[in-house]
Amino acid sequence: MSDSLFSRALRERRRRANTEKSETTVGGETIQAEDSGTAGTYDVEDTFLTTQEYGVPRGTDAWEARELGETPTMEIIKNTVIDQLNGVDLAFVSDDGEEFPSAVEEFQNLLRDIIEGPHTQNYDFDDLVASSIADMIDTGYGYWQPLASKDGSIPVLMLKPLDPLSVQHNLTQEGEFDEPAFYQAPFQTVGGSAVSMAGIEPTALEQDDLVQMHWKGSTRTNRPYVMCPTMQVKEYLRHIKDSTVHLGRYYSDNQIPPGILQWLEASDSDLKNVRKQIKDASGDPRKAPSIGGSGQARWVDIGGDKIQLDVIEEQKWFKQLCWATIGVNKHEMGIIEDVNRNTASEVSTIIYKRVTLPLTQTFEQAINRQLLPKFDVYRTLDKPFRVSLQHSDPVREREHEKALLERWNQGAISYREYRQQLGEDAGETVVSINDEEIDFGALPKHIGERALRAVSSGDTVEVDGGDLTDE
Repeated sequence: MSDSLFSRALRERRRRANTEKSETTVGGETIQAEDSGTAGTYDVEDTFLTTQEYGVPRGTDAWEARELGETPTMEIIKNTVIDQLNGVDLAFVSDDGEEFPSAVEEFQNLLRDIIEGPHTQNYDFDDLVASSIADMIDTGYGYWQPLASKDGSIPVLMLKPLDPLSVQHNLTQEGEFDEPAFYQAPFQTVGGSAVSMAGIEPTALEQDDLVQMHWKGSTRTNRPYVMCPTMQVKEYLRHIKDSTVHLGRYYSDNQIPPGILQWLEASDSDLKNVRKQIKDASGDPRKAPSIGGSGQARWVDIGGDKIQLDVIEEQKWFKQLCWATIGVNKHEMGIIEDVNRNTASEVSTIIYKRVTLPLTQTFEQAINRQLLPKFDVYRTLDKPFRVSLQHSDPVREREHEKALLERWNQGAISYREYRQQLGEDAGETVVSINDEEIDFGALPKHIGERALRAVSSGDTVEVDGGDLTDE
């Protein structure tokens, strides 16, 4: 990796000139926070042995997490979690429940076409969600690169998923993003420093150049990167991996487990013949030591067999610990020999709370906070809606519909809000009675019914001083 005097001077200038740029949106206005003046416990500066010209290196633990994440145990878990969000539908929801103007609806149709895809490599939105979930479980992060149209007329035309291990965060000692915020390249670690493979020059990216997501609940104040679920259970995964390799020797046709041949009064010629027969029969190049002893000839296992080690039960236990870390259980994993139908609803609720809802919120926030503001028309219209991801879960859907219906019957929400939160179009809600027009969609149930009865009888109804029948 190049570490010229110029690059060192450039980093030093950035470090000295840096002022924290923490921003947040309050009441629709972007406000910059004051400098914290506090530093993180992790090191983001150069040392005698390492340099960080291209941001903070991921470290060897990230590559180890990727390797462990591709074991069968974690792949099954990832498939189960991905199934929770597979086939999500886009819905546009307003906070006030008002009907969207035609200009907003046209923009929503454009957004739907863009988000649903196709994206790079002909991926659709489900593919992006699946790859990001797998990346977040393996490494803690998911990244999409928004690609604009060539003429610049559309700020986001499609999305390109990036391998998280190819993205490094460029952080200040205070823990804030520096300029640029990211460096992207196929990095590898050499001697504690990150270098780009194949001589590819890393690409500098600002915060607006990437849509960044991370696994909820994985942030740690003592780490520059989040602690992904795979690293949280790496010891369990190592045990499963090692025991699987050991167990495999008992099922392989061309290997025998390690052991010792014990003989009674055998000659060297006898030992050589037996060794040759074992080797020819098993194809195992391992040597079989022979020792003397009393009694008949026998095989002495070294390390115990699968029954003595109770490998199967151990693997079950460690796998359940891995499932619990992600938030799934054996019922959701398809192990249903002892499923209690009476508790199926409760189990579904737990899965929704621990897995489906946090992931749904992660993708919704990525779209609403990072993707939509890139469109000038969205900001010009004063952010009139937010994207909601609707997914199919029969148990949750029935409970959600029941709760919404109860809120509407109690007058807590209007009919239009009720339909929007169901992910459905409220349709035409303006009716004309006795030459009076009433928009019952904007009213809670009991007020709408009173208004319709009043107009039908020629009376008026006042709510909070307002006359519902006045034009």
